[in-house]
Amino acid sequence: MKGFAMRNFFKQFGKAVCYLLLFVGMQFLVSFAFQFIFIFTEAFRLAAVGAEFDVQAITERVVEAIYANIGLILLLSNGLTVLFLWLFFRIRKKKLAAEAELAPFSMKLLPILLLLGLSLNVFVSFGMGFLPEWMLEDYMQEITGVFGTTTLLTAAAQIVAAPVAEEVIFRGMIFSRMRKAVPVAAAAAVSSAAFGLVHGQILWMAYAFLLGLLFCAVAWKTDSVLAAVVLHMMFNLGGVVLPYLPIGGTPAAGVLITAAAGALSVALLLLLFRSCSRRKDTGCVSQNP
Repeated sequence: MKGFAMRNFFKQFGKAVCYLLLFVGMQFLVSFAFQFIFIFTEAFRLAAVGAEFDVQAITERVVEAIYANIGLILLLSNGLTVLFLWLFFRIRKKKLAAEAELAPFSMKLLPILLLLGLSLNVFVSFGMGFLPEWMLEDYMQEITGVFGTTTLLTAAAQIVAAPVAEEVIFRGMIFSRMRKAVPVAAAAAVSSAAFGLVHGQILWMAYAFLLGLLFCAVAWKTDSVLAAVVLHMMFNLGGVVLPYLPIGGTPAAGVLITAAAGALSVALLLLLFRSCSRRKDTGCVSQNP
């Protein structure tokens, strides 16, 4: 029995690692392809005018081009990740929606998820303002470098593509597979740790890990990763819209907003979880075919 459990653990853990490598690898491949095309076209342009190929200057321009086109890169990498999984399961005569637990959920939960995503972002965004400056400096540089300028492509990548691909991979594939080998809490920890690691910067990793645990809990309680997708989308939407809203401004206002958003988030979470009883209550799952 122990031998079977151990084999099953390594089997499911191996699947989880493969899905993680797919996610990271697709981002690497798209970024590499973009860099290759950019360098090739730049070298061709320089050769055409007889200019010298300056490696350092080209490298700097490549980095600038990546940041300038980060929305397109993320859209392609996330879209190709989901497409690859769809083709993979289709070849095996399976459905991605079933394998990733993308079951429709009851529409009575939708208003809760929409408000919860926004309130969580307000809580996190304003709450981080109380952290020491030395902790925020590197984080702000990373965020500004990646999403410093909001364009239609970066907004689409943040609000739609990233939540869909990340929830499919980290909750739909990794969390669901690890649950077959370890307790739910441990599966959520593994999935969330992987989710945190791919965000790179230490502070980003920390709150991504905590958010990952929350997304796992929502997916588990609602029996639908699709619910976590909606929550993730609304959280990211808040991150896109919030910087343009004239709120906050003073330390006192920041404290009040953080406290109010935190209290609202807790209340909405309790309401969401009380509305669902894992699998035993179909009130959280849509009964439409």
